[in-house]
Amino acid sequence: MSKGNLSEQTVTRNFLKLGLGEVFARLIAFAATIYIARVLGPESYGIVGFALAITLYFSWFTDFGIEELAPRELARNPARIRDLAPSLVAARTLIAIVCAAGLAIYSWLFLPQPDAAVLAACGLTLLPVGLGVRWVFYGFEKMGRVALARGLGELLRLLLIIVLVKTSTDIVQVPLAQFLGEMLAALLLLWWARQHGFRMTWRIDWQHIKPVFRRARSLMLTALMGLIIYNSDLLILRMFRPVSEIGLYLAAYTLIALLANLGNAYSSSLLPTLSRLDKDSGDAQRLFDTALAHMFTFVLPLAVGGCLLGKDIIQLAFGNSFTQAGLLLQILIWCVPFLLLRAVLRAALIARGREDLVFRLTAWAAGTNIVLNFIAIPVWGMLGAAVTTVLTETLRMLLAYRYVRAEGYNATSIQRFWRSIVSTTVMFSALLLLSTQTLWVALALGVVVFFLTLGLLGGLRLQRNGLPVLTV
Repeated sequence: MSKGNLSEQTVTRNFLKLGLGEVFARLIAFAATIYIARVLGPESYGIVGFALAITLYFSWFTDFGIEELAPRELARNPARIRDLAPSLVAARTLIAIVCAAGLAIYSWLFLPQPDAAVLAACGLTLLPVGLGVRWVFYGFEKMGRVALARGLGELLRLLLIIVLVKTSTDIVQVPLAQFLGEMLAALLLLWWARQHGFRMTWRIDWQHIKPVFRRARSLMLTALMGLIIYNSDLLILRMFRPVSEIGLYLAAYTLIALLANLGNAYSSSLLPTLSRLDKDSGDAQRLFDTALAHMFTFVLPLAVGGCLLGKDIIQLAFGNSFTQAGLLLQILIWCVPFLLLRAVLRAALIARGREDLVFRLTAWAAGTNIVLNFIAIPVWGMLGAAVTTVLTETLRMLLAYRYVRAEGYNATSIQRFWRSIVSTTVMFSALLLLSTQTLWVALALGVVVFFLTLGLLGGLRLQRNGLPVLTV
């Protein structure tokens, strides 16, 4: 078996562990979100969502790009865990404490209630970020433990929310439950990291971590720019529209966030393997082509099916008070193909050490997003925000593809994509011709028709003693 095939199998195996765990965790989180939205209603749900959106900026500053850069460092030199990991955890925990304290002080001085209490409670979720060592397991390609810890954390969060959130006034309990769930996941991974040589000393050795922080700085700034793209629409909606529109927009974005996290999981699985491959051997190009083809096969039917069934999905999940979010989901779902394909391109750039290019494309997209949001939201509200998000993600993917080509990756042959396009077309036609009022029947029909067509076209091969294999 060739080195390229082994690399593809490694990425697939790691993604299945991390991706299935991510699906499990996100489905639990999705259930929690539905419960919260139904109990709180659009307005109170909008308050919580807005506070979490603000906290995300501090979360990415606390992470400081380590979760993307450090796996590459460990993949290339596993022995560095002993001198690098403890200092990184200590430094990021210190950042988390300072940011959480700052958020709490600002909230109580300048915000009305209940907004102040909610934002202060959201600040606590920074502590698990500082303590987090998921990047250690990414670097050693041990994705199963990450998936397990994430799932257990989300399960605890769901149980706490069900117990603690009973009325629309119980909004502070939502971030508190998230803090406890994420803290459980972080502590489990800290304990398991001991098996790989990690020993926490709570001493910051700047000699070891300063070069890493210097290189990670562009990734941290990139993440902050990405957050501008992710939630500048929420901030600008808060300026010009009622808070209930934020709640509706967040409900529609819930499914998008789930799929975006799957893209991040695949990127995390791809990055260590791609970093080890010699860029001139041809193995890196083959793995890159396969990753793009597999991701395309995944995202195209999701976008088409989500657009057709978006209103029914929102109605079933969130109820009548969120009906207006159905059209938002039908629009937002089209950012998913660009968002997830870009995850592969991003991994390719970081594997080549081109964090500067990732920052550059994100900065261009963030600037464009802000301008478009200020034009669209005052006039069209949340619909304008949804269209702007799709346009921004399209721009980000096109820029990322341009930079990847400049780094020496060749264009992936169109032959890798035609089976997925035909299978999606057949699925779309079947859903229209065999129209059904039952969402679950429509979802099952779409899945069966797509994979059956893909198999007949030779894009899916069954194995006697294993999972089906994509051969696109």
